Amino acid sequence: MASEEYLLDPLGRAALVDLEAREFLSHREAKAVLERRERFELGLASRSPSKAAFLRFVAYELKLDALLAARRKRRPNNRGPGDHFAARHVAALYERALSRFGDDLDLWLEYATFQRRQDHPKAAGRVLARACRARPAEP
Repeated sequence: MASEEYLLDPLGRAALVDLEAREFLSHREAKAVLERRERFELGLASRSPSKAAFLRFVAYELKLDALLAARRKRRPNNRGPGDHFAARHVAALYERALSRFGDDLDLWLEYATFQRRQDHPKAAGRVLARACRARPAEP
């Protein structure tokens, strides 16, 4: 489910400002991330966005999160509000994709796998339970 913070700032401007202030991203990198997110959102705002468009956005966010995780290793005690935006954003993207492609079993499994990788086993279980309710005839 989308959090209130995501609904108020879907592009994560506040998170980017935080990451820039803590020097995990340069100003140019933060601006490039924002522009890229805007382009992805424009693609999803079309009349009929494809599943691939959602998955490209998810892949981009996961790559960005991996980059930031590598940079965080250099300064492990420097935590802030921008650290968890990517995970919440990816979850919200999966929710949006499932609202449109709820009959796609692979999408449900990808979302559950993402939750497990984020070390959220209860959330993964809830996703799988929802998938079973959405697709009762599937094994």
